[in-house]
Amino acid sequence: MSFDFEKLLKAGEEAANLIINNNNEINTALMELEDSISKFLKLNIHFEEEKEYEKEKDDMRFGLLRAALENIPIDKKKTGFNYVYIKTKELGVRKILFLIKRSSNGYPVTVVDGKNHYNADSKTEFYEALGNVISNPQTHIMFKSFKSMLKLASLREGRTQ
Repeated sequence: MSFDFEKLLKAGEEAANLIINNNNEINTALMELEDSISKFLKLNIHFEEEKEYEKEKDDMRFGLLRAALENIPIDKKKTGFNYVYIKTKELGVRKILFLIKRSSNGYPVTVVDGKNHYNADSKTEFYEALGNVISNPQTHIMFKSFKSMLKLASLREGRTQ
């Protein structure tokens, strides 16, 4: 019996190229959004991603304190989502913009904005999800809060905005 490994290798290569293309599309959209927000806010911001972990059932502060006192490593469970923060390069002030859950294949991508969940199976749907986030009035309230935090941080450091 003969097995066609070459056919399987080509199929694997095509799938890998699709994943690379999907990830490039997602990263390009995020870079474009980052640039647009920077221009809109007239600030030098960038995005920072950080893993989200499940909340502990007992009091989080007590658990952290206990772990610190007893030198116990904290075993946190990842949710699969990442926080996407807007952050200033100069002062390090940051605010959560949205949550994102990436697929190992690029798409689907889930974007969470407050209680709104957007599932994107394509580049177009991902741009629409990001558009929903930035047109949300709550996002603009967060932008105002972010700018206020920047003013306070710059006053503490003796800078002016």
